[in-house]
Amino acid sequence: MARSSRVIPMADFGDYIERGEVDIVYAWNENPPVVTLPGGDKLIEAVREGRVALIVHDPYWSETAKLANVVIPAPTFLEKYDVVYSYWHDYLVYNEPIKSP
Repeated sequence: MARSSRVIPMADFGDYIERGEVDIVYAWNENPPVVTLPGGDKLIEAVREGRVALIVHDPYWSETAKLANVVIPAPTFLEKYDVVYSYWHDYLVYNEPIKSP
């Protein structure tokens, strides 16, 4: 039976994991799934038991990345071309890498 993707409220994350309603967790540039997210301990258990696949896309070797089934390296802002904007002013800045990733 195919499941649909959906956003799960962070406060209820552990409950969804415990009920078996989550097959895959994709964490992008964040460490909370294991460290601070409510129910993070349930995610750790589910990943170790093979009930949930954890995919992490992050520039850092975090606790969540160390637990993941798949880690996709991400460049930092010093390693990529980007256009940076601000919430406080109207300027755009073109960012060039200072080194290759």
